[in-house]
Amino acid sequence: MFRKKKMFLVFPDTGEYIYDREIDDILYTAFNAGGISGWADRIWASERKYGTKVYEHIALGGTVLIHDWRDDRCHLLDGEKLMRGIRLYIAEEKEGISNGRLVKIVDVNDADAIVQLALFGEVRYQ
Repeated sequence: MFRKKKMFLVFPDTGEYIYDREIDDILYTAFNAGGISGWADRIWASERKYGTKVYEHIALGGTVLIHDWRDDRCHLLDGEKLMRGIRLYIAEEKEGISNGRLVKIVDVNDADAIVQLALFGEVRYQ
């Protein structure tokens, strides 16, 4: 599915933004490549599904529920929380944003950390 590039403001004070495709890449890595599999066992769109894949849901304006099997709770992830997770990740990793993308290439551990920071404000599970 072709989408126009959409920008999400990460740092309002500096105007730094991230593109929707970067969000998709982070969430694909977290959800499909095993990033959050150490603590989450179910992920689904919390309302009408936007796009064809759950990892596209956030960038298209939706919300996602993630079941944490370690504490048997569901957590809601939306765009605002994800931006918070990205801000915290950038602050902790001393990384930045360039041309709408994170400077560092995000691997499964980074994607997991971003989602945990978004949901919990910290990395709970290693």
